[in-house]
Formats: sequence, C-alpha cells, structure tokens
Amino acid sequence: MDRLLRVLGLYLETWTPMFVGVGLLLAVVFAIYVAIWGIRTLAALAPAATAASSRQGPGSRRRSLDLAIGILREPPTAETEGLREWAIAVLNDCLEDGVKLSSRAQEELRLRALPAPARPRHRSA
Repeated sequence: MDRLLRVLGLYLETWTPMFVGVGLLLAVVFAIYVAIWGIRTLAALAPAATAASSRQGPGSRRRSLDLAIGILREPPTAETEGLREWAIAVLNDCLEDGVKLSSRAQEELRLRALPAPARPRHRSA
C-alpha cells in the first residue's frame, strides 16, 4: 500500500503542473468565449434599443397622431387635462415648422373639443 501511494504521489507530482496549465488555459478560453458572446448579444440588441430610444418611426408616429386627434375630439374635462396637453404637443410636433399651432389655437383645443372634419357635399343632378 505504501508503495502504491508513493507511485500515485509521484504520478500526481509529475502531472500537477500540466493540470494547472490546462486549467488556466481553459479559464482564459472560457473568458474570451463569454466576452465574445456578450459583445455579439449587445450588438444584436443595440438596434432595438436605439430604435426605442430614438424618435418614433413613421408607423408609431401616425398611431400617436391618430390617438392625439381622438383625445382632442372628446370634450375636455378636469380628468383629461394632462392627456389633452400631451395630445396638443403631439399634434404640434407632427405639423411642419411653418404651420405650427398658435398659442390661441392651443388654448382653444384646451377648452373645446376638436370639431369633426366636414364631409364633402355631393351635388345632386
């Protein structure tokens, strides 16, 4: 038994530096793999995060405008005051620079509902 332990001890003493070296090499390779995986994951998520944080796209901008107009068509109440302010701001942001709402028009939208669009009249023959 003593001889067996000496042989095993010698065997472990001979191979221990190699095990340590392989272990360190595997740790470095694993760290590089995790870093590359993290970089690729962030690169894949970056466009979505950028799109969410940047200005709205044309589709969501249109939906916001439709929602704002729907809010402004309802009669104003004390409960919807903040919502109307948001709707006026959205409407004003969607207008071109030369056609922005005047302060008087904004005040009228705060106090009254936006009128429904007029329907075209059909001429009878």
